[in-house]
Amino acid sequence: MAALTGPHAAEVRGRRDLLLVALFVGGAAIAELVISPLQRLTLVVVRYEDLFVAELLIILLAATIGLMLYAFRRLSDARRFREESVALRTSVDQAEGLHRRYRTYAEAVVHGQEEERMRLARDLHDDSIHRLILLGQKLELVRFDHSPSPADGDLETIQGIVNDTIGGMRRFIQELRPTFLDELGLVPAIEALVEEKSERTGVKISFEVTGNRVRLTESEEVTLFRITQSALRNVVLHSEAKSSKVELHFSADAVDLVIRDSGRGFDVDGYTSGASGESASFGLLGMRERAELQGGTFTIDSAIGHGTTVTVHLPHQAG
Repeated sequence: MAALTGPHAAEVRGRRDLLLVALFVGGAAIAELVISPLQRLTLVVVRYEDLFVAELLIILLAATIGLMLYAFRRLSDARRFREESVALRTSVDQAEGLHRRYRTYAEAVVHGQEEERMRLARDLHDDSIHRLILLGQKLELVRFDHSPSPADGDLETIQGIVNDTIGGMRRFIQELRPTFLDELGLVPAIEALVEEKSERTGVKISFEVTGNRVRLTESEEVTLFRITQSALRNVVLHSEAKSSKVELHFSADAVDLVIRDSGRGFDVDGYTSGASGESASFGLLGMRERAELQGGTFTIDSAIGHGTTVTVHLPHQAG
């Protein structure tokens, strides 16, 4: 039979010790009750023997009282230990329950954000951009019907503003929910993102893919794309870097995303704890949360004057 361990075993041992001491005390008491009458009946116990027996019984009684107190204290400690263990287990269970509820809530929030981004992007594309395109076409007709006209310059300026607005809105829609991501997958979406960021900001950004390219689940691709998007936003807005590189490595059971830049770097501890109070710190926290919700890891390596490297390791099941 396997040996007992844990608080229950300690309590069992305490009860056993207390029982043994009780039996010992009971035996000593019985001995005292038996010996004294025998002494009186036989009348053979001399004075010195009687004194020896009395001293021995006193010593035994003192020892058994001490052992009883020790056994009782041991039993009390075992019970208290068991109660504390039960309370600790309850606290751990409650903490795990809160963690599970937090993950469920965080996943629901992220999913809700993506749904709202898709809805907003669709509405902007189907309504606002179409209206702006119609406005631009009307301006072209007006210019054609009334040319030459003193208002030609103003109409051309207005048409340029409309075209710029359409271009800006299309970039905004791609930020909200790139069509490449839904239609072609993660790699083309990151390629388009890198190209757009490079052309618009002047930061030289390269993209390299290694390993066997596979389609991931929708949530995995959205997670990696959003982290890339957020990291490149930090590169452009905060790093003062002249160049950056995005690396995507596919393996049999995982995908690794690495974003490096040659910028000024920063104090990682201050930013990741949120103590800096800057918007970039909340972006880093958001990236970490997205990776962990997918069962992945997020690490960031940076030092002032030595650039920054963001690494995401995301396990996946090959389809």
